[in-house]
Amino acid sequence: MSAPADGLDPRWARAAAELMRALRGPRSQVAFARRLGLRSNAPAAWEGGHRVPAAGALIAALRRVGPDPEAAWARFHPPAAAAFADGGLAAWLRALRGQAAVAELAARSGLSETQVRRFLRGEADPRLHQLLALVDALTGRAPDLVAELVDIRAVPSLADRHAAAALQRRLAVEAPWTAAVRVMLDAWPLPAAGAPAALARRLGQPEALIEDALARLIRSGLVVEQAGLLRAAPARAVDLRVRPEDRLRLRAHWAAVGAARVAEGRPDLFSYSLVALSRADLQGVEELQRAFFREVRGVAAASEPVEVAALVLGQVAAFDDLPPPPEAPPCA
Repeated sequence: MSAPADGLDPRWARAAAELMRALRGPRSQVAFARRLGLRSNAPAAWEGGHRVPAAGALIAALRRVGPDPEAAWARFHPPAAAAFADGGLAAWLRALRGQAAVAELAARSGLSETQVRRFLRGEADPRLHQLLALVDALTGRAPDLVAELVDIRAVPSLADRHAAAALQRRLAVEAPWTAAVRVMLDAWPLPAAGAPAALARRLGQPEALIEDALARLIRSGLVVEQAGLLRAAPARAVDLRVRPEDRLRLRAHWAAVGAARVAEGRPDLFSYSLVALSRADLQGVEELQRAFFREVRGVAAASEPVEVAALVLGQVAAFDDLPPPPEAPPCA
């Protein structure tokens, strides 16, 4: 397959071709083209990598043969779902963007700054491989979007990344310190012999706990030994879409880790603010936090070289979820 000569990582063009083939399913290429109202040779050109369909063509195909694009986009990223339903693809990309600079998105995706601006403004419809590259730059999770559209096993270019991320999700729930061990080894590969003790010292946890987390990661293939060093396998960005009770447990775990570091006087960047504001502005603050973490995931997914492991926390706590205080007695 010949990839488009546009400078993007060729995996995105391969993934685009595989996605369109998976979407065709058991239909013949001619029947698929007829179903979409296109010339009969269009699917053959897509699947052969000679042409890449526009993202709009993908969405139109989804509306014809399923799954429902609005529902798929909502499952992929619920907070941005309304933007897609109301304003289409460009509005959805802007909702994902947050405060990320165009130059940074261009560098992460391999697109030009002009292309990124035009796609965000809705002035041009990205080709499918360009959309995948941009979504990955914005979220680090393009394989998750593809998995909402087709069986990810039919898109081998992205299947390994998706499987690794799913495994990370499961381990993060079963043994939360596996996530910390993995990002540590992403930043600092360590000799296998002394890794548990070294990681335990850095993380401030019992060696037995870290040794168990490391063993789970090695068994799962998320940590591998290369040239005598333990390293994290690829797939750094993970969206923890888990059961609500597991999500609460994970939030409590990492909030407690952050609180312990503050109590120990660690030199962490820590900020807080107590404010009084309107409900509308509170929703705006909450959206700022969501946008910030979307950007953090995108930065982490594209960051090279990996040199530092960090815990990034954020919380907006509205005190009005408690009963209002009693009214003050009238002045005498």
